This record gives sequence, C-alpha cells and structure tokens, in this order.
Amino acid sequence: MTKQKGGFDTWKEEYIAETERNSFLCSVLRDLELKGKRIVNPLTCFDLHFIKLYQISLLQSHGIPVPKTMITYLPEEVLKFRETVGPLIYKPCAGGASCHRLEDQDLTKERLELLKNAPVLFQECVEGDNIRVYMVGNEVGLCRSYSYFQY
Repeated sequence: MTKQKGGFDTWKEEYIAETERNSFLCSVLRDLELKGKRIVNPLTCFDLHFIKLYQISLLQSHGIPVPKTMITYLPEEVLKFRETVGPLIYKPCAGGASCHRLEDQDLTKERLELLKNAPVLFQECVEGDNIRVYMVGNEVGLCRSYSYFQY
C-alpha cells in the first residue's frame, strides 16, 4: 500500500491530522488575540479565506458586482449552469487554490462524477485582469495581476 503525504495509510488519517493541526494553530492564535497580542492578518480575515460563498454574498451586499456563481456537487447542475451562463471557471470552495477554465475534457462522465466527493465553485468566466484588493489597517492598496490562465 502506498503511503499518503505525511506517511499516513489513508486519506482519512491525513485529513484528521491536518484538521488537528489547523485546530491547534487557530486555537493558539485566538488565545493570543484574546490576551491582547497583535496578530497580523487576524483570524477573522483568515476565516473568510475558507468560506467563499459568504465572501461573495458580502461583496454583493456592499454593491460590488461579482460573476454569476454556483457551488454544487451535482454534475447535471454544472451542465445546466454552463448552458445558461456560457464559459465558466472552477475552483475549490475553500482556500486559495488556483482557478481553472472549464473545458470540454472536464465534462466527461468520469470527471463530473468526482463532484460527488466534494462541492466545487463554478463562476462565469470574466475576461480581463485579476485585480486583488488588500487592506493595511484602514488603507486600501490595489495590486493588478494577470489572469491565472490564458484565454
């Protein structure tokens, strides 16, 4: 049997270990915040990194336009969404993994069946530059970067 990353026998053991590490780290950082220690990039910001659907709702509630978005684990919904919206990108619902343009090879039965393992975020593909906004204290800084993939 091939060992998983970290020397674990199964993905489940690896997942449990990673969850425990994250729990420990978050607990220590929250404890430090509670004790008045200054934490750069407070956990409230870190938490937002893992709840993209909430991020999108937050942006919309402030009048900021966002691409049409759907999170699903149902293959037939992806096909309907693509038919309605047009070209799509997809990315994980949590974390900062790169996004990918949805191509025909992603729509095979085998690939779509993988959705049943975990939901994926699908968005309307918007042409143009990827613009990220960063806050430092109460100051807004803009960083212009180019898209993760070529169109």
